[in-house]
Amino acid sequence: AGGNCGLYVKKYAKHFETVYTFEPFPELFECLVRNVTDPHVIKMQACLGNSHTLVEMDKHPDDIGGGHIGGSGKVPVFLIDDLNLPVCNLIHLDIEGYEPFALEGAKETLVRCRPVVAIENCEKWLVRYGNSLNTIEDFLKSLGYTYTASARGDRIYIHSG
Repeated sequence: AGGNCGLYVKKYAKHFETVYTFEPFPELFECLVRNVTDPHVIKMQACLGNSHTLVEMDKHPDDIGGGHIGGSGKVPVFLIDDLNLPVCNLIHLDIEGYEPFALEGAKETLVRCRPVVAIENCEKWLVRYGNSLNTIEDFLKSLGYTYTASARGDRIYIHSG
C-alpha cells in the first residue's frame, strides 16, 4: 500500500505472480495506472486500514507522496483480509503512519500466510495517529514475527515459525 506512481509496484511485478496495490490520491493513482500496465497487477484507488469506512486524504504541502488519512471523507478503506488471499508472500506498507491499522486489518492473512512484512520506518508519522514503532513491534511479535533488517528506510519482519 502506498502504490504512489508505481516504482516499487513495477519492480514487484517482475518477481510475484500477482501484485495488489492501493493508492488513494487520484493524481498518483492515474500515474500508477499509466506506469504499471502489467495485467497481473491489481490496482485499487483506496486505503488500507482495520475497518470499512470512508476517509479524507490530507495532502502534504511539500511531498506528493507524503499525504495521509485526515478524517471522514469519500475514499474507501479496505482490510487486507478482505482479499482472502490463499497465498501472500510480502506485505509492503508505506502509508504515512497508518501502518498499525493496516496490519490489524491483515491479521488473518499474517497468521495464515506468514508473509515477509516491510514497514516504513517513520516514527513521526506513527505519532500522528497515537502510535509508535512499539505498537507495530508488539503487534507483529504477538503473531510470531521478528524484526530482521532495515532497507531503504523500511523495517523488515519475518515470521519466526
